[in-house]
Amino acid sequence: MASANRLPRLETCIDLYLAASDRYGSDSFTVEQLDRDVSIPDTRRTLELVIAYGLVVPDESAYRIAREPNASADAWESVARDRARLIREAIARRNDDGEATETRVLTHEANEYVSVFVATSDDLDAIVERIESLSLKDYDGVVLRAPGNDANRIQRFADRLCDSTPSESPLSIPHQKEYSDVTGNAKTELEFQLYLKQC
Repeated sequence: MASANRLPRLETCIDLYLAASDRYGSDSFTVEQLDRDVSIPDTRRTLELVIAYGLVVPDESAYRIAREPNASADAWESVARDRARLIREAIARRNDDGEATETRVLTHEANEYVSVFVATSDDLDAIVERIESLSLKDYDGVVLRAPGNDANRIQRFADRLCDSTPSESPLSIPHQKEYSDVTGNAKTELEFQLYLKQC
């Protein structure tokens, strides 16, 4: 049993993270590759915990390490901030009946967009589920928000969300890219925002 000031199975998680870093570097990898290439007990369950710690993140249908082992303290602290923000967002979505306590709305050119925070651990399915759970009839679309260094990943997600072929779009209401922005003052506090307008 983990003590109050220790993280569960942290050493095993670090072993898997370092093995993945050594084997794949910044390239994506699959669970099947990990099973084949990495000698870590109970690889799949350990991977789930490694993702929860923010050491590895989903990348389309695969995974990649979140940061290089020799990344700066600021880079690793941004991972911790992302975890904390994800927890805050999850708590904010819960109320007595499981409803969001408040809908955050951002405005661009007089249009109102419902905020959807995208954590580093989120995949496309999680984003789609979150958007589909929103009541958007009184709004013009959604704005995807993420840490600044995740901008490219958010752009790739948006490309798939805004597929020009309606039958290929994962969203029930078609959207199109409208505007993007980066907010924040310090480099480690930058937030990327991508506005998707309902068609």
